Amino acid sequence: MKIITWLKFYLCCLFLFSSLNTFAQDPNFHIYLCFGQSNMAGAGTIETQDKTVDPRFQKMYPMVGCNDVNHTFGTWYPAVPPLWGCNGGGLGPADYFGRTMVQNLPSNIKIGVIVVAIPGCDIRLFDKTGYQVVDTGYFVNYIPKKYNGAYGWLMDLAKLAQKDGVIKGFLMHQGETMPDSTKWPGQVKRVYDSLVSDLKLDPTKTPLLVGEVLYTSAGGESGGHNTTIDTINRVIPNSYVISAEGLVGKDQWHFTAASERIFGARYAQKMLSIEASGVKDDKLTSSERILHHIAYKDGAVQINLGDNFSYRITNLCGSIIESGKGIGALTVGKKLKSGIYLLSVKDKMESFTEKVFRK
Repeated sequence: MKIITWLKFYLCCLFLFSSLNTFAQDPNFHIYLCFGQSNMAGAGTIETQDKTVDPRFQKMYPMVGCNDVNHTFGTWYPAVPPLWGCNGGGLGPADYFGRTMVQNLPSNIKIGVIVVAIPGCDIRLFDKTGYQVVDTGYFVNYIPKKYNGAYGWLMDLAKLAQKDGVIKGFLMHQGETMPDSTKWPGQVKRVYDSLVSDLKLDPTKTPLLVGEVLYTSAGGESGGHNTTIDTINRVIPNSYVISAEGLVGKDQWHFTAASERIFGARYAQKMLSIEASGVKDDKLTSSERILHHIAYKDGAVQINLGDNFSYRITNLCGSIIESGKGIGALTVGKKLKSGIYLLSVKDKMESFTEKVFRK
């Protein structure tokens, strides 16, 4: 009888603890793990425009022993750069990934990023066990002494983060250091599979976004590796390549601050398109949408207005992708690549803006 009573007490406590733990986790706090090498760590110069952020965009501080930063390991702070490193850190794609996400998500959604990136590292440094084959002499100054490789470091932070929110995906930028590019996709898959397994995530709901390296045409020394990066979806179905086309380098490996901002917005644009159902609408009622005469047909957008009108389609960074004028019904956006865009339409009576989702 005592055993049964004790067992009931144990199960009750277990249920209570589980309930409390679930309650503490905020489903509206979306967290992204960001890893790789120096461009992900932040290679761009931090400027005045980068020092103010929406409080809905948070960073978990990853560093140990930064005497010039008044932050505590594993604690959330407003995502003022640098997101990784001590005060000497720079601007990376995660900075404007987070900013773009909060700008395009409902006001009750927060975005958190955790950046663990080792300048010059081999991808195998993030392997759960494969780090042992990497010469860590160069990296010892970056990784806290309690960890042998970078995986354990990232994992400890990720598990702390899961107490507060939900891990929604991974951002990666690595490829300037690659001893054997033919093995690289498989090595990335090993890292991805370990993260998904150890964090108990659903791979069908946890995308991996992989950024290209600086193009050869832009002076990039490792631009040839993009042909390998572009094949990542063959080994990781839920993975996507983020283009570095048109981005500028400050040297043969690293992007300028302006390019890092664009790059981060591109990461966000892809993530928003993946989770399009979570993107805030323009708070238009059904009658208002009819009033605006916008229809989606055969993957394009049809504008139905009686008067002469002008339109333009921009990306989330504000760059104009397409513009023109029309009268009556006009179908636009036929040549858009996959992503999320803003369609602005204006005639003599009204003007409005709609989001355009291109799958």
